[in-house]
Amino acid sequence: MAVRGHTDLAVAAGASPDAFLKVGGNSQRRRKHFLLFHGTLLLDCDLGLIATLLQMPSAQPSYRAGRPHGEFVTNLRLPAAAVKDALARAWDATISLAAPPFPQMEKLACEKYRMHDWNWKF
Repeated sequence: MAVRGHTDLAVAAGASPDAFLKVGGNSQRRRKHFLLFHGTLLLDCDLGLIATLLQMPSAQPSYRAGRPHGEFVTNLRLPAAAVKDALARAWDATISLAAPPFPQMEKLACEKYRMHDWNWKF
C-alpha cells in the first residue's frame, strides 16, 4: 500500500488497510538559514505520553483512519542493538566515527547544503 506525502514507518497489524501501526517516522523543517531533519523509531517509548503531549495531526495518511495516537502507534518491539546493527548493515556503515570531521562538514555546508538551489530543488 503506497501512502504519498507521509513519512510514517508502519508495520502491518492485520489484513485491512487501516490495520497498520506507526513505529516511527521522519520530519523536516526548512527555513532560509537552516534545515532540520530528524527521524524516529519507537523502540521502548512510553506510548501513553504520546496522546498526552501531541495533538492530532492536521494531515493524516488514509490508513490512520482517524485513530487516536493510542490506537495508531506502537513500539517496534526489537532491541536497540539489533536495530542499530540492521541500519549499519543496510547503510554499509562500517567505520566508527570517533570524532566528527568538522572542517569537512563546514566545507560541505558552505559549498552545497547552504545553497538555495540545493535546499529548494526537492
